[in-house]
Amino acid sequence: MGKSDEKPKKFKKTSKKLIKEAEDPCLVCDGDLYIDGEFTQRIGLINEMDEVYGWLCPYCKTEFDMEGKIESLNGKNNISGIA
Repeated sequence: MGKSDEKPKKFKKTSKKLIKEAEDPCLVCDGDLYIDGEFTQRIGLINEMDEVYGWLCPYCKTEFDMEGKIESLNGKNNISGIA
């Protein structure tokens, strides 16, 4: 039996699973804040001492503290709306 008598080897094709992009939605408007593993679209808020005290969603302008709790909705510190 020579090499010409051997059956050709069959190769198994496998496909890689697509890695789903990480999601980082805003708690208020569900705008996706994720860019990549190093950067985000969150806008940092700093005080007079140049310390970061929270962040702002660029879509709905809601302010959050560093624990993710809402400080003000839609960039307003008061209750507003149409009655």
